[in-house]
Amino acid sequence: MSKSSQSSLPPKDTEEEEDLVEKSIKFNTCYRSRFRATGCWEEHIAVLDCKGDTGDWRQCQSQLSVMLSDIFGEFIIDEEDVRDRVQFCKPEQYSAEIHNKGWFLNLSYSKDRKDDEERELTNHKAAYFYHHEQYEEAVKEYKTLLNDFKHSRTHFVAVIDSLIRCALKVPSFPKDEILRYLHDYEQSALDYGDQLQYLNAAKEVFSKIPGEEAQGKFIDAVCL
Repeated sequence: MSKSSQSSLPPKDTEEEEDLVEKSIKFNTCYRSRFRATGCWEEHIAVLDCKGDTGDWRQCQSQLSVMLSDIFGEFIIDEEDVRDRVQFCKPEQYSAEIHNKGWFLNLSYSKDRKDDEERELTNHKAAYFYHHEQYEEAVKEYKTLLNDFKHSRTHFVAVIDSLIRCALKVPSFPKDEILRYLHDYEQSALDYGDQLQYLNAAKEVFSKIPGEEAQGKFIDAVCL
């Protein structure tokens, strides 16, 4: 009798299962207390009741609207930049910028632009000139891009790589200046991918510089 009664009892929870139950209770208690603190607990319950009745939260839009309005009704955007840039308009009031071929070369687009927008325009100009084999103009834009704007390390690597490759196509570009850029490139190439890209650029640079020292560095770049 005792054996059959013991076998019918459910197995005891393991310590891990008991810990999960305890954490779940704490989470739900914390969740309810935080929701009550917003002052919209009743609205939250109304949404749950509606979802339980309909089986589809999409049919509870009116209840959701009341709840979200109470939660975010006094929501304030602290960042001045974000607050200034949020400007809503009706669809009929919207007018998209027309970007014809070479639109970024128009000087009027550079007026009253934020730094990140101006940096993007400069990048467009540099790539445009390079594509059309106007390498001296492209070098000027890449120099502006490198010197006049702030960059993350990875973006700096991309810009200086483009500048070096473009400068190599300008016969009159000073070799000592290219070597200085190459040195800065080496200092910034910290991960494996950047180092491979640096070695490829170094190979191109030293292949165009006469002398035994440059020849040795070219061989090193190729072998590495």
